[in-house]
Amino acid sequence: MLTLAAVTVLIFMIGIVSAMILEEYAKVRGAYAVYQARSEQDRHDAQKAIAQSCFGMDRPTFVQCVSDKIEVYDRSQDNNQDLQAQKDMAFWAFCTFLTSCGSLAITGVGIYYVRNTLLSSIEATNRELRAYLSVSPDGINPLQIRPMVIGHVSVKNVGQAIAKDVHLMVRMTISQNRDLSGFEVSKAESKPTGSIAPTASIWKGSVQTLSFAEIIPEAGKQNYLYVWGAVYYDDGFRQRRRTAFCHRYDTDSRVTEKDKAGQITNIHISADKARYTETGNDAD
Repeated sequence: MLTLAAVTVLIFMIGIVSAMILEEYAKVRGAYAVYQARSEQDRHDAQKAIAQSCFGMDRPTFVQCVSDKIEVYDRSQDNNQDLQAQKDMAFWAFCTFLTSCGSLAITGVGIYYVRNTLLSSIEATNRELRAYLSVSPDGINPLQIRPMVIGHVSVKNVGQAIAKDVHLMVRMTISQNRDLSGFEVSKAESKPTGSIAPTASIWKGSVQTLSFAEIIPEAGKQNYLYVWGAVYYDDGFRQRRRTAFCHRYDTDSRVTEKDKAGQITNIHISADKARYTETGNDAD
C-alpha cells in the first residue's frame, strides 16, 4: 500500500504538471487570439491596399494588381499559419514531455514500493526458514573423577536451516542472592562448536566447577547456582544471531548420595529444578 507521504508527493507532482500544461495552453490560446487578430488586420490591410492601389486602372492592369495584392495577403497568411502550427506542435510536444516525466515518476514510485514489498517478503521468508538456537537447562551434574559439580545446558536448533559458525560460552556462579543479575556475555569469551543441524542438540558444560562442600550452604543460609552465558551463530542467511540465557538452581533441591561411612559421593540437581531468571534471557 502507498503511504500517505507517497500519495501526497504524487498529488503534488500531478498538480505541478497540470499547472504547467494549463499555463502553456493559456499561452497557445493567447497566441491563437493574436493570430486571429493579425489575420483580420492582414485582410483589412489587403482590402485597403487594393482600394488605394488598384482602383482607377484599366481592366487588365486592375486584375493584375488585385492578383498581386491577394498573393501578398496569402503569403502573409501562410507565414502566420506556419508560425501557429509550430506553436501548436511545441505545445503538444511539451505536454507529451510532461506526461512522460509524470509517468516516469509514477513508475519510479511503483518500483520503489515493489522493491520494498519484495524485500519484506524475502525477510519474512528468511525468518521462517532461518536457524533458531534455544538454550535449555540440563542440570547440575557431578564430575566422574573429582568430587565436584558442573552446570550443563542443552542447545537445540528449533529452526529449519543449519546454524553455522556456532560459538558458545557457559559460566556458573554461586550466590546467596536469589535475584542476582548483571551477567556480562561476550563473543570473545565463547568457544567454537561447529554447526548444528535442524532439530539437533548439543550439550555443553560450564567452564567453572564447584566442590560438593561449596554448594552446601551454611546453617541458616541458602545458596543459588546460576548457569549463564550465550550462543552466537550464523542463522543460515549470513546474519549473525545471539541467544543469551541464565538458569537459576536452588541448592536445597539437590540430591545427595553418601557411602556407608557418611561421606558424600554424589550431588546433582535435575534440570526440572532450574528456573529462568527475569533478566539475562533474550534472543535475536
